[in-house]
Amino acid sequence: MNLIIIKKINTMRRLLSIGLAVMCVAFFIFNATVQDEVDVNKGIELLNGAVKSVEGKQYDQAIQQANDAMKIATEAGEAGTELKTNLEKLIPQLYYGKAANLVTESKFDDALKAFDEAKVQADKYNAANIKENIGEAIPKMYFAMGKNDIDAGNFEKGIESLTKVTELEPNNASAYLFIGFAALKNSDLAKAEEASAKSLELATAANDEAIMKNVKPQLTNVYLMKAQAAMKAKKWSDTYAADEKALSVDENNANGLMLKGVAAAQLKRWDNVIDTFTKLASVSKKDQSTSYYNIAVAYQNKSNAAKACEFYKKLVSDAKYKDHAEQAINQLKCK
Repeated sequence: MNLIIIKKINTMRRLLSIGLAVMCVAFFIFNATVQDEVDVNKGIELLNGAVKSVEGKQYDQAIQQANDAMKIATEAGEAGTELKTNLEKLIPQLYYGKAANLVTESKFDDALKAFDEAKVQADKYNAANIKENIGEAIPKMYFAMGKNDIDAGNFEKGIESLTKVTELEPNNASAYLFIGFAALKNSDLAKAEEASAKSLELATAANDEAIMKNVKPQLTNVYLMKAQAAMKAKKWSDTYAADEKALSVDENNANGLMLKGVAAAQLKRWDNVIDTFTKLASVSKKDQSTSYYNIAVAYQNKSNAAKACEFYKKLVSDAKYKDHAEQAINQLKCK
């Protein structure tokens, strides 16, 4: 937004129009008696100077000039009423503009202090719109802080900032998404699961397809990592449970189906083995031979020789399973 100053001075009226970046365009009309004109002129000059300072992003200087103008307007009494009224609107905007500019420069610690100062001024001059703007800007600033830290590999610090976002905006699915991502990178599977699941819950409720597209594979990966850890420890019930969760998010995930099938076999849940590897064979061509073998073994353990033979016969030309299949076919005396 371009800054515009329109100034027309005579002995009875002054017209000042200013537009500020990140601030509303305001048109101010000042009337002054001849005897008060000098004082009011000085205040107007300071106000114009503040506008020029903002053009150069010299916010501290602009704030000082506006505060000096406010002092003059107050001391001028009735003659400074219009000037004072307009400064009451402008000063909170200047403080907010300073804070917002610091955010754009990624000077987040300084921006936090500046937002606190802006709050004080907004309360002082009853600037409800500025208070609302601050309320919206602070979570965005914490989000930017968290994202910057995560991009730099500072995962704990990033989680800390993003957690503040969720405290201010409990329904912010994006913040939970990135908390889950950072926790996963930090090998904190419990926090990664909690945050990613919350993100998916919120995104689903809001029908936010963009968030769902990102968080679903992330949450699935968390569950698969938990399944792999449980499998390594030979905790098959835990492996199976974690894979069930993974498949509740992505029912066609080949890795999830494979791990679930293996866990089901270890638990001797033969019907689950058959169902799981049948599904895997339908969604992953490269895993068909492994699926057929496991289905055949499951039927054999269920004493269903006919079905076992059906699947072993599918493997007689498979380089990996040919010997196992032929041995089983002979043992079962398949026709």
